[in-house]
Amino acid sequence: MGRHYVVYGWMRQGLGLKGSMLELYALVYGYNASGREFTASLDYMCEWTGLSKKQVIDNMKRLCDKGYLNKCDIRDNGMKMCRYEVDEGWLQKVNVVVTKGKLGVYETTPNIIENNNNNIILSIEEREWKFREDLRGYEGRYGRDMIEAFYGYWSEPTQDRMKMKWELQETWDVGRRLEGWSKRESKNQFNNNFKGGGNTLNSALNYGTNNQKCFAYRETENERRIREEREAIVAELGGAYEW
Repeated sequence: MGRHYVVYGWMRQGLGLKGSMLELYALVYGYNASGREFTASLDYMCEWTGLSKKQVIDNMKRLCDKGYLNKCDIRDNGMKMCRYEVDEGWLQKVNVVVTKGKLGVYETTPNIIENNNNNIILSIEEREWKFREDLRGYEGRYGRDMIEAFYGYWSEPTQDRMKMKWELQETWDVGRRLEGWSKRESKNQFNNNFKGGGNTLNSALNYGTNNQKCFAYRETENERRIREEREAIVAELGGAYEW
């Protein structure tokens, strides 16, 4: 294993590990996933995790007692050593597929999917970020507020955090979805302008004055004459009269 180890989402969500137990489990998993036995010394585990020897011993015992790790005592050149390996039964319970290949790599994990276009495996956190980045290209057309609302709705994850809401759709075209979302927002904005009193004519006139691009109201000749007469009367009264 290189100079790092990886904490996967399924270790937290599926196994419920956290803190020191999570770090130690990830350390063992890193070796096993690369096809190697984990026979590291106590000092090695302390160095990697920053834990004391007692903390390492106690937490490794808890991981074995819970069945997440299997421990085996072995001897190498007369020296007693401990070998740890992740329990495959627990991996299968959280839908981690164990592939018996050249290195015995554990290939598939919850909340991680494969992009068939380039065979890149992405976690749900990475897919959320990518989804948000893809939407940024539409901010100039629809505005940041609408894009944020759209993202907040469609990026909602399932309870097991395996997929987002948009990934559950049978069909998906982000451009068409945004267009439909924008039309619904415009319709709701239009309808809201008729709430709060006033007759339909005055509401339409006010809406047409403030939102000429959204609503074009054409006065009849009779309506224009009535409006001009009312405006003249209001002007004579100094604007103090309300119809």
